[in-house]
Order: sequence, then C-alpha cells, then structure tokens
Amino acid sequence: MRRYLADTSFLSALFNKDDVNHLNAKKIAQEVKDEYFIIPAVVIAELSGFNRDLDLRDLLIDNAMDLASEVSSFGVENIIPYLTFRTYYQDKLKTMDSIILFSAIDRGATLLTFDKELKKKYEMVCENLF
Repeated sequence: MRRYLADTSFLSALFNKDDVNHLNAKKIAQEVKDEYFIIPAVVIAELSGFNRDLDLRDLLIDNAMDLASEVSSFGVENIIPYLTFRTYYQDKLKTMDSIILFSAIDRGATLLTFDKELKKKYEMVCENLF
C-alpha cells in the first residue's frame, strides 16, 4: 500500500469546492483513494485557524479526520531527526512547511500539496535521497 501525506493546501482544495485546485485535488484523491493517507497533526492545527468561515473550518477538519489513515504527531521523539534534516536541507520554508516536508520524507510518503515552493523542495530532497 502506498503512503501519501496531505498538507493544508491539498486538503483545503479537496474539501472546498470554491478552491481553484478543487477539481485537481478530487482527481488526485480518486486516483489514490484506497491508499494510506497520513495527515500531520500540525495540518489539522492549521485547518483549525480558518476562522473566516467556521462551517468550512469544521467541514475541513471533519473530512480530514475521516480521510486520515493516520494523524501523525510531531513530538520530542522527532526533534533530533528533524534538526539533522534541517541541517542538511536549510531552506526558506516556513517552520510548519519544513515539518510537513520532514514528516513526508520520514514516513516514506508522497507529499500531496499545491504549494509550489514546498513541492519543489520535496522533489529536490527526494532526488538527493533516492
């Protein structure tokens, strides 16, 4: 079974029909529907910050939790490997994005994202590792 890790941009597009990437996200989700989906806890936390539309926020969180095969945490056991990762892959990514990137690599998962900078960095790291 293949592993996929979804970030906030992918989940927002998947569950928000008004998102510019909605149809693309639905297509991708359909193609990988029977696979193992990892959603980092930090992504759920980011979704909880969608306060402009509380109904959408609740829908995003509920659907993300239903989709997840695993909600991965980032805790003390991840700090040393993450810091090592950051040492080798210094970048301009926001900390949250670097945690999502690290989580995908650490769990051997394909990253599902519409964030162009994050996707580019993921592809670069994968090229160097594999």
